[in-house]
Amino acid sequence: MPLELHEAHRLARINYAPRALAFGYTYLVLWALVAERGGSAWVLVFGALQFLAYPQLAYLHARMVADSKRAELNNLLADSLLLGAWAVQMHCALWPTFGILAAVSLNSAASGGLRKLSHALGLFALGAIGWGAFSGYRFHPDTGP
Repeated sequence: MPLELHEAHRLARINYAPRALAFGYTYLVLWALVAERGGSAWVLVFGALQFLAYPQLAYLHARMVADSKRAELNNLLADSLLLGAWAVQMHCALWPTFGILAAVSLNSAASGGLRKLSHALGLFALGAIGWGAFSGYRFHPDTGP
């Protein structure tokens, strides 16, 4: 049975390019942090999946399902959870963490007001707490130039 794609909801179409570009830029920041701190190449492999492949898969998800708007709202929540985990993986490096938290906050507030913002912040915290419990909490807020 062939894969049937529908036209994505306007919200998914609007979010696609900014998500893909911002996640791509975040991957470059991750490269810089790994190079600066001598991190593992595995972080870059999983980072490529998250920051380069995931935006494409999120948009594909929105195009595959009947309720494209609901799918995109769920994608925004997934963004929050996953980026919370990445904040901890980057040892809470101040500027990258601030950037991804600001992006999560703005996207959620713009698409659903305070209710969606509170859900997104809660999922960001849950992702950070969960990944920290698994990998350990290391706090290195400094970054190089």
